[in-house]
Amino acid sequence: MKRKNFENSSSSVDQQQQQTRMQQEGEQQQQQPSEEVSSIISNDDDDNFNKPPIENTTSNYSRGHGGRGRGGRGRGGGGGYHQRSNSYNKKQKHFKHALEQLFDQYATLLDMNNDKKERIYKASRDVTIESKRLVFLLQRYSPKTNNKEEILNEAKEKIEMIVKEYLSIVKKEIDEKSDEYFWKYARSYSFGLQELIEGISFYYFIKDGSLITLEALQSEINFQVSPLDYLLGIADLTGELMRLATTNFNVEEIPKQILSFMNEMYSNFLDIMTSAKGLSPYEEKDLKTKLDIMETSLSKVEKICYAIVLQQNDRFKRPLIISQ
Repeated sequence: MKRKNFENSSSSVDQQQQQTRMQQEGEQQQQQPSEEVSSIISNDDDDNFNKPPIENTTSNYSRGHGGRGRGGRGRGGGGGYHQRSNSYNKKQKHFKHALEQLFDQYATLLDMNNDKKERIYKASRDVTIESKRLVFLLQRYSPKTNNKEEILNEAKEKIEMIVKEYLSIVKKEIDEKSDEYFWKYARSYSFGLQELIEGISFYYFIKDGSLITLEALQSEINFQVSPLDYLLGIADLTGELMRLATTNFNVEEIPKQILSFMNEMYSNFLDIMTSAKGLSPYEEKDLKTKLDIMETSLSKVEKICYAIVLQQNDRFKRPLIISQ
């Protein structure tokens, strides 16, 4: 019995020693790769790892506060994105295959385009905000208080500030390749440009009752404007003219002047819609939408002028004599 126990214990000890020996051999094999693997790694190092890394040409220009994009929504989103771009610059990339290097170049190019698009969009959003403030300033004009010169001076300074601080950012981004970027990123800045055109055209209407031309507008803001953006911008002017006529209802000359101006604009827009050819579907849709809004504003101004005429007739009307 004792002999059997001794044999069992000795066999278990041999098994444990064998297991520990196998574990040690496995660890040594992991630490020391085989000659074939080392030769493969050395060949890969000689052929592929000696290639110079791709330089990241992503622009680090940013206004410091974010918007929509990969960095997150709201203010501060763009900053995180540029931090990732800077960390990418510090790392040296090595590629085992030419295809991997090619796709990395595509990824870098897409990141550059997205960065530029976001910078243009952020600057255009600031242009939109300041242009709306310009319109609110001009709506404070009132012939009764005789504040025309004061409002026009403040509005002129506002226009110069918008062009210098915000629109210049868009111009700087587009001027790198103006022939390509002007149309490539048009949908990223056109909404802000249209708001600015609306404010500037409203300024000149209050100043002398005229409509600014496309050439005068481009020289005013030092920025290339497409005919479509110009038309869509001055089409928004009719809504502000309708509000101006409603506010100055008691000043009879203003609603009548605005009605004559809007009638001429509406007839010209109708001619453009019927005679223009080669418009894209979205351009035709935008013009049609603006034309419908213009027609609604025109009808409201017509009702205001009609009410003024009725008020004038009632003022000088004799009392009726009812005979039996």
